[in-house]
Amino acid sequence: MPDYAWIKRGKERWIKSNSGRKRANLLGGYSPISNTLEILQTTGRCNGDTVIQLLDRIRKAHPRARRIVVIMDNIPYQRARKVKEYAEKTNIELFYLPPYCLLYTSPSPRD
Repeated sequence: MPDYAWIKRGKERWIKSNSGRKRANLLGGYSPISNTLEILQTTGRCNGDTVIQLLDRIRKAHPRARRIVVIMDNIPYQRARKVKEYAEKTNIELFYLPPYCLLYTSPSPRD
């Protein structure tokens, strides 16, 4: 079990570890309004299709939402044209973090 993870406090979630050179990727989204988490686990490489699968799960989890905003990294496969087209078609607004964005930095010792 990992020492740290984004898991609801007091809950446990076992994550299968990969052995050898097998790949394990997790994409996830959290809704602070409904306090829900959507996770997509894949053993392949992440690409536009995997991002679309995650967006589809998010949309299906909130079918009556008129507007969904998803904050994403600035990774090229998240900016793929088909990802943007899918988001527009399903009324999901994509917001991309700027390169080298730090959401939180601890104060420096000099502050």
